[in-house]
Amino acid sequence: QAYVQMCGAFVGVVDANIIKEEFLPLMLMCVDDAVPNVKRELARSLARLDGDRSFAGIPDVLDTIRTLRNDPDVESVSIAKNYVAEERSNGEYTTGLGGEFHATGLR
Repeated sequence: QAYVQMCGAFVGVVDANIIKEEFLPLMLMCVDDAVPNVKRELARSLARLDGDRSFAGIPDVLDTIRTLRNDPDVESVSIAKNYVAEERSNGEYTTGLGGEFHATGLR
C-alpha cells in the first residue's frame, strides 16, 4: 500500500519516463493484491496519472483500471469508474472499458 501511495505521489514531481519504466510495472501488479486497501490506493494513484497526458493510453494502465472496475470491493470500483482516460484514435481522451491485464511489463 505504501509503495502504491509513493508512486502516486511521484506524478508531476518525478519525470514521467522514470515512473513508467521503474515504478509503474510493479505498481500495476498490485491489482491482484488480496487486500482491498491496496487496490483502493492503486485506483487513487492511477487517478493521479489521469491528469498527466504522459500516461494516457498506456495499455497496462487501462487494463488495470478495467480490472479494478470489476473488483469485488465497491470502493475500488467506484474510484476506478470515476477516473482514468483512454486515448481515442483522434487523440482525444475518454473513459476506457474492456480488455485484459498483462502484469509482466508495460505494453
